[in-house]
Amino acid sequence: MKLKLEPNHIGFKLDRAEAEQLLAGQSLSAQLDLPGQAPLVWSVCAGFARDMKLEGLNLTVPRHLLAAELADRPSRAGLTAHTGHLVIAFQIDLRRERPVGREVRHA
Repeated sequence: MKLKLEPNHIGFKLDRAEAEQLLAGQSLSAQLDLPGQAPLVWSVCAGFARDMKLEGLNLTVPRHLLAAELADRPSRAGLTAHTGHLVIAFQIDLRRERPVGREVRHA
């Protein structure tokens, strides 16, 4: 799980297996240990609310939206919500779904 912080934007990016764990009822968390400071901790879980909800760095993604995103190939845009001037983005990383290596055909 990755966290991206920019002015007026916070993004959470998960691979497909992590998103499936959310749908199965598990929550995910990660942390970044900063020298001389408290660790930066963030989490994502799936809930039954209608909209995404962000409390601190803890994101709740509506279960029905997550299920719809996983039903087909996830979109590049992912899911977004706005809280004032802050854009909250949730994406499933498509790059990790590409097969490793490439097929070679012999004549």
